[in-house]
Amino acid sequence: LSMHMGTPRWAVWLCACLQLAHAVVGPKHILFIVSDDCGYNDVLKMHGSEIATPFLDSLVSKGAHLEQYRGHSICTPSRSSIMTGRFASHTGLQHSYLTNGQDIGLPLKFKTLADHLNENGFESHAVGKWHLGFTDERYCPWNRGFRGAGNGSFLGYLGGGEDYYTHKADGYVDLATPTAPLLNQTGVYSAQLFTDHAIAVVKDFALRSKDDDRMFMYLAYQSVHSPLQAPQEWVDKYTWITDTDRRTMAGMVSCMDYHISRLAAAYQQAGLWEDTLVVFVADNGGPPYVANSNYPMRGGKWTSWEGGVHLVGFAYNEKLISPKNVTGLMHHCDWVATLVEAVGGKINDTTQPPLDSISAWPALTAPGTSVDTDRTHALVNVDQTNQGDLNDPGGWSGYAGIVVKSPALGHWKLQLGNPGVPDGWCRPNQPNLTRDHSQGSSAAFTAVNNLHPGVPHPAALVQRDVRGAGTCDVRPQWAFPGQDIVSKPVSTAGHCCDACVQEPGCKVWTFHNASSGDNCYLKSSADMSRAELCTGCVSGNNGHYVLPEASPFPDPASVSCSFRGDIPLNRTGALLFNLDQDPGERVDLAAQHRDKVQSLMALLQPYIDSAVPPLNMYPEERKVDPRSKAMAEKMGAWWPWE
Repeated sequence: LSMHMGTPRWAVWLCACLQLAHAVVGPKHILFIVSDDCGYNDVLKMHGSEIATPFLDSLVSKGAHLEQYRGHSICTPSRSSIMTGRFASHTGLQHSYLTNGQDIGLPLKFKTLADHLNENGFESHAVGKWHLGFTDERYCPWNRGFRGAGNGSFLGYLGGGEDYYTHKADGYVDLATPTAPLLNQTGVYSAQLFTDHAIAVVKDFALRSKDDDRMFMYLAYQSVHSPLQAPQEWVDKYTWITDTDRRTMAGMVSCMDYHISRLAAAYQQAGLWEDTLVVFVADNGGPPYVANSNYPMRGGKWTSWEGGVHLVGFAYNEKLISPKNVTGLMHHCDWVATLVEAVGGKINDTTQPPLDSISAWPALTAPGTSVDTDRTHALVNVDQTNQGDLNDPGGWSGYAGIVVKSPALGHWKLQLGNPGVPDGWCRPNQPNLTRDHSQGSSAAFTAVNNLHPGVPHPAALVQRDVRGAGTCDVRPQWAFPGQDIVSKPVSTAGHCCDACVQEPGCKVWTFHNASSGDNCYLKSSADMSRAELCTGCVSGNNGHYVLPEASPFPDPASVSCSFRGDIPLNRTGALLFNLDQDPGERVDLAAQHRDKVQSLMALLQPYIDSAVPPLNMYPEERKVDPRSKAMAEKMGAWWPWE
């Protein structure tokens, strides 16, 4: 035998193979966090949110930001997609949401994300919101893969929403464990309650686990779903927000961020953090008629506009994921394939309809700061409920749609039927914002686009700065978005123009007359599809950079930030948007690009053909089972009744 430093080569080779065989592939643990109804503009500094989330900001800055993350527009459809690895129209839960007492649940034939991970060596725990049915215990999370170390691991609520302190929904407590309802937590804010339980699970796992043991934690916060409730000390941090609802929302978001940081500290103290993959997503877009914002995207929860289905998402693990922006499409349903590949496992799932899941793990772990995914298109939804008979006159959220993004296809969105209402570009807490209380406690926002009385139409805002020797083309009462090169205090818009001319790399600028301190913001580009109307602002160029023409805003009287689920006149007609050039979905191009409509229809039609009937399509299927109320009376809480 050949020898090397006194050791046979075969022995060196064998030792290396044994080390590889015992190496853990990917993360040992997974922490999957879902924020309920979190709007794109409700969280993360990089999204332009005014709400502080320092811990989440620290994670996304070191992780993979999912720029084109997609889901469904309502709670139950999105959660069915995350759990099954399928678009919601392949689960039967694509329409609306489940209410407490409905005799409907995620079909038992489907494996859940927890089942798949359990088959690959994990123990799984669920905390927080379920919302996938609880007719009998077979449908409950402790029998859908979340077994923990034994007979079940769950603390949370089985329905869709409740009071943050009393934990009541429709008159009864909705707070469950695998053995009984939990009736003694009145007064404990849910973000604290769920985090405390998650911390206890982590500590218990650390005490009894061995080196090769793996844990999956599914933490579905109630935050930041309505009702608007937060500990007062968090609300008081936002006294500068004049709108009281938005101020409370800000407190809810920051409070959630704090409790996530508490949980991370528990992982660190247990020695698990470095080996934990953290995923953070919103289930659907935020409802602007409550106090959320998806700005600059159009619409929100319960609609097929981008504000309802283009969601917050990122993944973090410093050992496995370098800082990057994932520019390709990813959908809720992709986590099954992504996480199973991440842990070096295999999927065993032959249930029909088949998995829609495509792994994004290669993209998440790829080198580089901007990476694509293997997904070229993502389904918005297929909901047949109100095609033909109007089976749910107040439950419209669009019919069918698809988004494509690839070098070959471009970046387009085809929507069949009106995408729904709200359909405005909604940003709360603006001066002179009109409030509409016709929706009751939702206090719906009806003002859109930050328009104020007396502000001219965007087409009239391009003019020459006549200030002395000024060279800048300006747009009064506009603010340009984008990353600031530098900001500084100046006395006039003219001086801000001069500063841009002198600053290397500056192409455009925005001057805020009402700002104290820094009021001149120098920027390297201007995306007019995201430009805002702003009283007291002036924006302009450096004298050379050609300002693009402003995208035409619709008549503000024709769009709304309130919720309205009425069946529209257009239930099947095509709308087409070029999301590269028009991410705000302001200009329908279907008439001009019929060839593109046809090519996208070729992708969408198979999903329409394969969509299963919604389990709650008909009114009788949405009725509350009287036996559920009888059980709630008996138990003092919502609980499986069959």
